[in-house]
Amino acid sequence: DADPRVAAEPARSLMEAMRWLVADAERPAVAAYFTTLYRPVLARLGWTPKRTDDADTRGLRAMLLDTMALYVRDPAVRKQALAHGRALFDVRNGAWHLGAVDADLRDTVLGVLVQEQGAPAFDALVAALDKTKDASLREQIIRALYQTTDAALFDRALDFMLSDHVRRGERIRAIFDATDLWGNEPRALAWMPAHVDALAAAMPETSASYLPL
Repeated sequence: DADPRVAAEPARSLMEAMRWLVADAERPAVAAYFTTLYRPVLARLGWTPKRTDDADTRGLRAMLLDTMALYVRDPAVRKQALAHGRALFDVRNGAWHLGAVDADLRDTVLGVLVQEQGAPAFDALVAALDKTKDASLREQIIRALYQTTDAALFDRALDFMLSDHVRRGERIRAIFDATDLWGNEPRALAWMPAHVDALAAAMPETSASYLPL
């Protein structure tokens, strides 16, 4: 559908189905159907916003690229996302090139960068976070760290939540980021009961009321 709000609805429904309604073995079939439906839409939208794009169109682009890269794991989209991630952030020297990718897509490409480059990207982003004052970019870096699919790195990311790297007001969002990927959610939920008191004490009281326990 030409209306981005209408076009987004099947995508949301398929994501909900993949997360809650189908067995692990059935997810690839749903993911393949998602790709069939939305690859032409992505081809039309591309990675670079047009001047005529409204907020709904920008939102649809960001949602589809995020879903295709991190959940559906479409190889072609992931290859493009990794290239954009490398252009955005140089893991070797920690340099940013913020104009290399639209701001709406930074967390997606950084997430793929962490997944593909592992500990070097993870460590470089943690170091970059300490030097970053922009709240939006900090939020995107933190989300990207929790996109790791490496169990040892994810355990580090969980402990990182209570470290001085993360500000008090950022911790509640980090908790939800930690449960974002289906494969990471059980590990995150198993970690939280032993740390819930420390988490509650390390964030504003209004945020602590949203702890998912």
